[in-house]
Amino acid sequence: MKKNYERYQNVDADDYENPTLVSRLIGKAGDNLITGILNSITNKNVLELGCGTGRFTKLYCKNNNVTCVDINTHLFKLNNVKLIEGDVTKLETLLKDDTFETVLSFWMTEYLNNDDFKKTLIGCKKYLSQNGKIIFTVISKGLWGRCYVAGAKLKGINKYNYSNSQLTEIAQYSDLEIEKTISVKRFGFEFGKIIIFQNV
Repeated sequence: MKKNYERYQNVDADDYENPTLVSRLIGKAGDNLITGILNSITNKNVLELGCGTGRFTKLYCKNNNVTCVDINTHLFKLNNVKLIEGDVTKLETLLKDDTFETVLSFWMTEYLNNDDFKKTLIGCKKYLSQNGKIIFTVISKGLWGRCYVAGAKLKGINKYNYSNSQLTEIAQYSDLEIEKTISVKRFGFEFGKIIIFQNV
């Protein structure tokens, strides 16, 4: 099976922004939850992983010093942030001695298996300030999340979703604590979660 992000290497940014199953499932409720978090981030050094076209980046970049990392940088539409091309599981090869107060990633962890998720969080922690936060979204093991992952497998694409116990184990392995979990629901069923990790 292939990794889903590899499908975007020859995709135009405008085509990438066409509505997807994820965007339809999370709907405005999910976007509103994320926007509320982004609106509270000001005057910080921020690292965003898997930024895509910069759909969420544009909501907070004017009030912060932002660095973005994505393996498909040709999709990115913004000019006022630092953009690095590379694999998020290998941050130590991409970043220098930077320190970030906030690390963000929205709907990227569906491309990360358990080991890659841990590598990514360990890399984030290395560059996280003492009181910093890591804010990731994940596809959950709920009904919609299971259907989404199963549908991808039928197309020959590996995608991943995570239970609460898996997330706790991943956080502990990465020497982080889960400060807060916010459920993202659609039609009464959970599709995903917003996870806020903090430095131990």
